[in-house]
Amino acid sequence: MIRGIASVSVPIIVSMCPTQCVQAAAKLENFDSPERIFNDHYSVCLKDGSEWKNHITTVYNFRSGDAVTDQASRAAYKTALAADKALLESIAADLATKHHAVVQTVLESIHCFMVKASEADVRAMAEDDRVETISADVPIHLTSTTFPGRPPRLPLQTDQTC
Repeated sequence: MIRGIASVSVPIIVSMCPTQCVQAAAKLENFDSPERIFNDHYSVCLKDGSEWKNHITTVYNFRSGDAVTDQASRAAYKTALAADKALLESIAADLATKHHAVVQTVLESIHCFMVKASEADVRAMAEDDRVETISADVPIHLTSTTFPGRPPRLPLQTDQTC
């Protein structure tokens, strides 16, 4: 009877590992690119979750005409930005510590950070549920430096300040 239990449990354990490895591999971008730059620098982007304050999608009314409302909106916006930055820096530090990486830059507006780490450590980092993608460095090729046609015009409002 012990052999039957062991033979049943081994395939279950073996089948769980490839699924996790496939999910982690799907998070890796530009690792197989022929133009990849092998320099141990990677971009790590986190999943958008309920813990983010969603300051980008929240509408703040900075020009309601009421000074108190405008000031409260600015304060709420700055508070949301600060909370997002603190959370991102905390997650980046946690992942870096666990995976022997060094955080280079934090880009709080897009919930990403840059790390310097070995490829093996970055692949292990991809298995974390908080990570959405990890990108290896590749060169960027500009095809144009001007807008096709006429650039869009933005309304200038010189009498209002943020």
